[in-house]
Amino acid sequence: LKLTGVTDDIPNPGVGSVSSANYSVDTRPADTTGPTTATIALANSALKAGQTTTVTITFTEPVSGLDVSDFVCGSGSLSAPTANADRTVWTSTFTPTDNVNAATNTIRLNLTGVTDDIPNPGVGSVSSANYSVDTRPADTTGPTTATIALANSALKAGQTTTVTITFTEPVSGLDVSDFVVPNGSLSAPTANADRTVWTSTFTPTLNANDATNTIELKLTGVTDDIPNPGVGSVSSANYSVDTRPADTTGPTTATIALANSALKAGQTTTVTITFTEPVSGLDASDFVCGSGSLSAPTSNADRTVWTSTFTPTLNVNDATNTIDLKLTGVTDDAHNPGVGSVSSANYTVDTRPADT
Repeated sequence: LKLTGVTDDIPNPGVGSVSSANYSVDTRPADTTGPTTATIALANSALKAGQTTTVTITFTEPVSGLDVSDFVCGSGSLSAPTANADRTVWTSTFTPTDNVNAATNTIRLNLTGVTDDIPNPGVGSVSSANYSVDTRPADTTGPTTATIALANSALKAGQTTTVTITFTEPVSGLDVSDFVVPNGSLSAPTANADRTVWTSTFTPTLNANDATNTIELKLTGVTDDIPNPGVGSVSSANYSVDTRPADTTGPTTATIALANSALKAGQTTTVTITFTEPVSGLDASDFVCGSGSLSAPTSNADRTVWTSTFTPTLNVNDATNTIDLKLTGVTDDAHNPGVGSVSSANYTVDTRPADT
């Protein structure tokens, strides 16, 4: 109160001023809502092996009750958060998980775990911006393994197949010169988006027949992203190639050889019949023998060589003989019947009793 504005009854004007004791005013609406927002900031958003970083959580009003149980952290953990004097800014240390590679992570804070000074509990949740974690040990070794898979492992004439090469990490530099490909060739390999899976087309060589083949990859021709060169080599499982023209003709030739071509009384000899391909159905009825007979022929494992025992007729003297084989009695593996006949070289038979 300014006393100069008043007079007494004389009238003398007042002098100076006087004040009341203190009073407070708070006419804001009643605070019934707890914290609904905060910001979470990492000092480093790309964490490597051995690193930690400070996480700062900033509220728009003082809060209480914040602890690590209020957070959900991708690929790491937080230390117990500590507050500044007015409890609006809290800090914690983030430690990433060992041996992890994760490009997409956030720290989420459940605000329901804190209260303001009323105390009202917080509402909802907030998240940090993205951060990455790569705490794998330093990579000093290039690719050492891969798988090579053929979609078709039994190639016929006119066929091709897809070859898929799968690596355990992204690689660069793969080309056809890195492969050893028996009985065929590969097209230039192409990679998927992350360069872990490469595909190529295998084309078998024409007019080839080989049941035992593998594709070998020399890993020294590729590098990882460090870049470390690959080490060693890997091979596919076995595949077969039979690109011969369709077989429509049966056996047309064979050789018939007698181990002894001059038979005497009491002797027998082995007869060997050799075909240019496996045959079935050969028996003694397919032969015409001069001055003797054949036992039932038996074959080797692949049915290209058959043997029989020739026994000459008794008391015969014949200087001109052959064994004739009618090829129409046998078939090849395509079930084509043989064509024509073949004969052995000449042999002699003299099984007369000794002239005494």
